[in-house]
Amino acid sequence: MTTDLETPATKADSLAVLFASQTGNAEWIAKHIHEEALARGIASTCHVLDDHAQANLTSNNALIIVASTTGDGDPPDNATKFWRFLRRAKGADLEAFKSKRYAVLGLGDTNYSNFCNTSKRLEKKMNDLGAVAFTKSGFADDATGLEAVVDPWLKKLWKDLLLVVECDQDKLKAFEETAGKEESKFDMGKFGVAKKVDDKKADGKSAPVKETDAKAVTSANAPKNSAGEPSVASVTADAKALSVSDASPPAVDKTDKSSVADQFTPSPTGHITSKPVYTPVPIVISETALQAATTLTGVAKLPAAFLEVEAVPEVSRAPADSRTTYFRTADRTSSSAFDSTARTPFHARITRVRCLTGPKALKRVLEIELDLGKLGWEYTPGDAFAIVCPNPDEVVLPLIARLSLDAASTYMQSKAGGTATQGFPFAMDAPLSVYEMFRYHLDLHAFPKKSFLRLLAEHTTDADEKKTLYFLASTQGAGEYRNLKTQQPTLLDFLTSFPKCNPPLARLLENIPHLQPRYYSVASSRATSPSTVTFAFNVVEYATPAPFAKPVVGLCSTFLDQLTGCHREPEWKHTAATTTIDIPIFPKPRPDTSHPFQLPADPATPIIMIAAGTGISPFMSFLADRHHCNQNNTAAGEAWLFHGCRFQAPDGDALYEPELTTYLRDKSLTRLTRCFSRHPATNPSPPRTPPSPASTYKYVQDALRAHAAPLTDLLFTHNAYIYVCGSIAMAKDVNMALADVLVTAGRDEGVVRALERLNEWNKQGRYLKDLWT
Repeated sequence: MTTDLETPATKADSLAVLFASQTGNAEWIAKHIHEEALARGIASTCHVLDDHAQANLTSNNALIIVASTTGDGDPPDNATKFWRFLRRAKGADLEAFKSKRYAVLGLGDTNYSNFCNTSKRLEKKMNDLGAVAFTKSGFADDATGLEAVVDPWLKKLWKDLLLVVECDQDKLKAFEETAGKEESKFDMGKFGVAKKVDDKKADGKSAPVKETDAKAVTSANAPKNSAGEPSVASVTADAKALSVSDASPPAVDKTDKSSVADQFTPSPTGHITSKPVYTPVPIVISETALQAATTLTGVAKLPAAFLEVEAVPEVSRAPADSRTTYFRTADRTSSSAFDSTARTPFHARITRVRCLTGPKALKRVLEIELDLGKLGWEYTPGDAFAIVCPNPDEVVLPLIARLSLDAASTYMQSKAGGTATQGFPFAMDAPLSVYEMFRYHLDLHAFPKKSFLRLLAEHTTDADEKKTLYFLASTQGAGEYRNLKTQQPTLLDFLTSFPKCNPPLARLLENIPHLQPRYYSVASSRATSPSTVTFAFNVVEYATPAPFAKPVVGLCSTFLDQLTGCHREPEWKHTAATTTIDIPIFPKPRPDTSHPFQLPADPATPIIMIAAGTGISPFMSFLADRHHCNQNNTAAGEAWLFHGCRFQAPDGDALYEPELTTYLRDKSLTRLTRCFSRHPATNPSPPRTPPSPASTYKYVQDALRAHAAPLTDLLFTHNAYIYVCGSIAMAKDVNMALADVLVTAGRDEGVVRALERLNEWNKQGRYLKDLWT
């Protein structure tokens, strides 16, 4: 990497902060870098990478890029245009990067094989174009905690940035004076909490949570339910079950804040009724760890306040707009399907629904067919699309009541301190009600950053609450902060746990991440279904690990499940309820890579497909396409599917049994190997031991090892492609099993060489993965 930290002859006169973000983390960091730069007297702009033209990169500005990675090393969807720009740049655009001072912060996850691939590619491209890094790139790992890298990287950034960018010295001095007063070290005795008698020092390690020393952080006088747990009545004043209809929301009695959940009944779905009210679950921390922390160090910085909101007269929406923002018809300005985005989605009608699993299945899997209408999306097998789903009312309304906000009040953004920030985590092209903000735009289930906990500490009037929040935001509270992730608390859970905490609306809008769309793989082929698309998904329901055992449901899967009302029906369901519902979608932009997750260009090329559960979805689109080839006398190569399930059909979860039988019959699918992890006849094999080819396989990796000879013949004699779709954990096991296959068949001397070969195939586009956490 080219690095020169000497002060340049001429400093840049401004800063451009760009971000590529899939889940909102990179965006949040970038916007706060931008806001702090302004506070330090540095002229700055902030844009998503795809809006790079607005950053005026040909001017004399320095560049900071904050980028995450999605999938198995792919760039976020909002960075695809920037990559195309870099590939095609010429003339002044190309010259602009020569000697341009830049910095890169990458966010990734070492559970994936291509850790921080997007940011590393950006760093390489910047260097190739002649740009000069003014500080060392940072690569943060979500598996161990992003803040471990992000916080020290930011600290060094501000020191190095002043060497290469001009700033207003008066503003910088004022900022440094204010920042110097902000405490990062706290004596817990000032909160009036008794210190431990012994003189042992806290070492930052967290004691395990035990029933004897764990306490639920909650109001002492909060009402309890029959199980002795805090009742939702403590924050919703005995809220009733919510009813949803097509009518516009009735007026809210603004004089009675406690009646918000009773009176405000918006119309997001059209037919669901009697939805349950969410019961907040107070967070649990170790009393021992908390009491041991007599002094706190490394407390997270208070996030910059940069947003002001202004109440405006309530907007009377026409009936067509009653579903608000994400649910109103998009104004599409061209015929391209990719003009549809999270802000301007296409409304696709649900035409058919069926349940793919039997009564023994531990998870229900639903398949939905959508009418693409005039979207004009020419999707191909392996493509995906996003569904823009809302937060459930049973979480939204109690939260609004807990914050003592009026659900129907509408707000517009107003500039704070004269800055030109984008401000809201969503577009404010029209006034939005509090209800709309919380239902459609804010991620109420996102795990809070330490800086957000510091913010909450500043807005509680209770000394014990303040101490606990500072503790969780400190070095000494790192262990308990990690333990909180296991509990998966919602924002309502946190605010229930700290009843004296009342953060302002503007601070919440600054710091709560944007609600992200959910992506689903296409399970159909346009060759056979040109105007419709199908997809399959698990209806997510589980409990957090003991001792918490908090019930958790998937946001989008529950939304879709409730919309369709489909339970165990194995046949396609056509009802008035399902054929009058539109859901907002948009196509996922294809990654800017030469090796997308798609079929080989030559249909005669053999393919090996490996999946577990709903990971079979893209392979159903592959097989439907090959079925079409066979129907049209186009010879398709061998196709071998390894699929992992729990229980055997018809009463289990061996998905798509009828379709796969048809494909086997017409040779669209030449071999099918099912694996049943919980079938009575399953004989588990010792780890990395090839089972007999005649046995019933427990996992797909068992089946791969059992068929080493025919697999290597396909791979080396016929140049077959390998596709893997499923969880990261499954993909790791499959990768090792494939390495064992190569060693067993005598193709490679040792596992290390076999893994190197698999990596080479990955780079060549012969070994492709579509993974999720």
